[in-house]
Amino acid sequence: MALWLVARWLIAFALRLLGRALAQQQFDTTLARYMINNAVDHHTAITLLKQRLARIPNVLQTPAPDVDVLQFTAAGPLLCVRPYCRNEAYWQVYFDTNRMIREAFGEAGFPAPAPAYTVSGPPAPPPSDA
Repeated sequence: MALWLVARWLIAFALRLLGRALAQQQFDTTLARYMINNAVDHHTAITLLKQRLARIPNVLQTPAPDVDVLQFTAAGPLLCVRPYCRNEAYWQVYFDTNRMIREAFGEAGFPAPAPAYTVSGPPAPPPSDA
């Protein structure tokens, strides 16, 4: 019986600590990934996104939103976009960021990313007349 009481007390204590930690969290982050075409200058795309992120309601100015190249793919660079916001505004910022990126890239006339491969090797032999 005593062991059951101790276990119950420990669980309640852990839940209280977790609740306090969640209540003290100041902001949450949204990490979005967006691929751009190889023909698009990534500096231009990053500058455009940073300017537009500042216009989205509830995006915190401090820390400033992060926009950078995350990795490279055959279709083009993969950008990561991380605006910071308070927890209660998470979904509003998330969806507004997605909408803003689509609209900004469309207005800028950026082409859609498309994989591009270069195949090299010896020339193919001429077809034989059989």
